Amino acid sequence: MNPKVTVMVANYNTSQFLASCLDSLCNQTYKDFEVLVIDDGSTDNSVDIIDRYIQHDRRFRLIKLGRNHGLTHARHIALHQCKGEYVAILDADDIALPSRLEKQTDFLDTNPDVVLLGSYFGIIDPEGKIKERKKPVPLADLEIRWRLTFGNCYSHSSIMYRKEPAMNCGGYDKTMLIAEDVDFYSRIIALGEAAAIGEVLVYWRNHPKSLTQFSKQAQIDKYSLIILQNAIKLHTGQSVDKNVANAVFFNTMIPAVSLSVFKDGIKVLMHAFEVFLTSDRVGQLSLNRRTLSRCLLKHLFKIYKRNHEQEWWKEGQADWIDALNKLLNHYKYRWYTDWHELRYKFKLCRLFLFLLLQHDRA
Repeated sequence: MNPKVTVMVANYNTSQFLASCLDSLCNQTYKDFEVLVIDDGSTDNSVDIIDRYIQHDRRFRLIKLGRNHGLTHARHIALHQCKGEYVAILDADDIALPSRLEKQTDFLDTNPDVVLLGSYFGIIDPEGKIKERKKPVPLADLEIRWRLTFGNCYSHSSIMYRKEPAMNCGGYDKTMLIAEDVDFYSRIIALGEAAAIGEVLVYWRNHPKSLTQFSKQAQIDKYSLIILQNAIKLHTGQSVDKNVANAVFFNTMIPAVSLSVFKDGIKVLMHAFEVFLTSDRVGQLSLNRRTLSRCLLKHLFKIYKRNHEQEWWKEGQADWIDALNKLLNHYKYRWYTDWHELRYKFKLCRLFLFLLLQHDRA
């Protein structure tokens, strides 16, 4: 009988941290799972460590690749070998808290429309000391969907997903040498809902050998923008060039390369807002509409923060203000009364005063 959950652990020369990762899985309160470790041609003693776990626990399996192919290729191979209905991700240098599998499995069991599930996560250093206890992520489908259209909000080691839709959406694209997880997220949520559990279930280890540390920035930028272009096309129907994609990229502080690109970026966001607003996922529920409005408002503030010191800003400011006015006029300020996310209160007050000032100047 197949296990309910497969935990996919991709490993390449992480023997220093591997035992901590695998121990965290041995300590899970949930028991109906297997651990599939795929070793991508390690040259250290990683395989010896994995073999010791296999000898003592039949739930552990190993796929050993003869040479290093890269993380995306390894994940692609492993996904096809997963036996579980659900697939949980835990990178070989990260650790899972004991209740992680139990809580995520229960969530998917009780929410059949959810195909992709994450959680809050913490950050530890190479020695395992906690550097950040909690990194919140969006919890609701609509906000996650917006974020995955324009960037990312998940830590991959916090992810659990359903295998069937993962296979149906094409799994991990082997042509994406970096950020293959984000590309995968944007495609699987086309087949169902996304969610996250609002508590820390994993710790991500920040160390010099982690992929994001040693990858060349040019390579990261290249694939991130390709993935962003694809996501915008898939979820909003818009084809954008790389400069415009970068201008609306949520997870960057790089300003737009020119005034025209900035203006095009604002248009992309406003069109996306209308597409989301008229979708079945939003419908007529006022809560969904307020959530979507907050997504756009937060995005516009990020756009302002990274562009307002550019020499062309005075010319572009009118487009930014116009976008804000369209958003606010759409709800006639009524959604200002929704204060359950208090961190927006001060931003909204500043925004209101800013718009009044602009009106007086006019």
